[in-house]
Amino acid sequence: MKIPFLANVQGLGTAFQKPVLSDMVTVMYRTALRKVEKVIFENQANAQEFKKRRILSEEKEVVLHGAGINLKEYRYRFYPNNEKIHFLYLGRIMKEKGMDELFGAIERLRKDGCEFVLDLVGFFEEEYRKKVEHLQKEGIKSRRLCNDVPVCVC
Repeated sequence: MKIPFLANVQGLGTAFQKPVLSDMVTVMYRTALRKVEKVIFENQANAQEFKKRRILSEEKEVVLHGAGINLKEYRYRFYPNNEKIHFLYLGRIMKEKGMDELFGAIERLRKDGCEFVLDLVGFFEEEYRKKVEHLQKEGIKSRRLCNDVPVCVC
């Protein structure tokens, strides 16, 4: 069956940070993407990593630009002074997603006396569950701590 296909690389995580693992992953990507029409990358850094490792030829790469928020359509609005700041994080709770930075900022806000609500929704790595429990003991109000977000196959 010669069915054309595309691949989407959303992120590489830590796959290329350990030498032995990176060699294995490189071979696996080369094999899996040998007959791909195009590979869609969500950032330039991942496309560069594939080029550096000669996983993919440049003509097969497509880099999406602007996967974030369109600030012309969604303009900045000041947060009402009479409401607590509300942080919502929906995603995997893991180092690669910036959890260390988030928790560092949360601790700093707490020390500065800011009142806020923190909602974390997503799969927890065990090391971060302990950190969240520690923050809750320190007075951080987390209304929802959810570890079982159902997968939606749409």
